[in-house]
Amino acid sequence: MKTYSAKTALLLLFLPLVAGGCRTTWFDRMPGEAHGRIPWNLRGEYRIIDKGNKREDIRVKVDEYRVVMRGKKENSDSLETDTLQLHRDFKLTQFGRNLYAMGTQDTLENGKTAWDLQVIRDAGKHVYVYGFYNGAHGEALDKVLRSRDTGELKTYLMDDVAFSEFCSRQLRKKDALLLHRTQ
Repeated sequence: MKTYSAKTALLLLFLPLVAGGCRTTWFDRMPGEAHGRIPWNLRGEYRIIDKGNKREDIRVKVDEYRVVMRGKKENSDSLETDTLQLHRDFKLTQFGRNLYAMGTQDTLENGKTAWDLQVIRDAGKHVYVYGFYNGAHGEALDKVLRSRDTGELKTYLMDDVAFSEFCSRQLRKKDALLLHRTQ
């Protein structure tokens, strides 16, 4: 049985489809307070249907420490599964009443540590997941967060208050990946 790598699964499941050429937006740290467990309100079973070029049916099960994803492409008989473990594959923080950041840490070309993060907004029956890309949010982020530029790579310096305000004003449901709660 073929499985997704952790990075592939994150890109597949937690990031909206991005036009070619857009780069990931990096942050120097995660916003808010770290969680030792996935909060109860995010736990459950979800369904994602990607209606892009390749139709996929993806189911996500979230418990207190893991995110288990199972996906099946429309023209394939094989079921692909991957498990992401909190603290090993990703970190989760809370920085607002209904806002969470899920991030993966990486080391950039310049040797600095940076975070690729997604914002998760809990809306009861639905969970919205927002990705950050220079093409989609770069100009707006430039207005609220300072950054350090190292040539090709730009890393934003996290300011919890400014970032929280940015998320409240700039993130739109139409730009999010929608997870439908099934249980």
